[in-house]
Amino acid sequence: MIKIVDNFLPESLHTRIQDLMTGANFPWYLVTGVTTSDDDNYYFIHNLFGCTTKGVESPFFSEFEILLHFIEDKLKFQTDKLLRIKCNMYTNQNINLSHDSHTDHRFPHYTAIYYVNSNNGPTTIGDQAVDSVANRLVLFDGLTLHNSNLQTDSTSRVNINLNMQGKFLTT
Repeated sequence: MIKIVDNFLPESLHTRIQDLMTGANFPWYLVTGVTTSDDDNYYFIHNLFGCTTKGVESPFFSEFEILLHFIEDKLKFQTDKLLRIKCNMYTNQNINLSHDSHTDHRFPHYTAIYYVNSNNGPTTIGDQAVDSVANRLVLFDGLTLHNSNLQTDSTSRVNINLNMQGKFLTT
């Protein structure tokens, strides 16, 4: 089950998030190892929620909380437990590289990826490539193996990764 929603946020909200994350005042932190600490790759992150403290980790959290409301409203998804929200930025390394497949947690959960900018670095979910299109959200069973792919057509690949437990509401 993979749900893809284009034009996920109203344009004004998308632009606000995009401007924040690509602006000079948003702090990014270098991490070596994309899927494991010894995989010889790197990227930049900004932890918003639950990565190390199991709670709010960033003063910017409130700027991104709106994503949860839109996931609940547009996808009729009830979040029972928020596990993590993490911002990711991959810089252009002038190579096409697929990172190792992984799951974010080893227990039942859902993963959502919100794409902040468009680029040619897709996310592979199972055997399906989901293009990185600005203002797109993809939601899938978090136990499905997935991986990021580096982009070569833009300076950076920027997205937001959300992990949560919950259920879809029936109408």
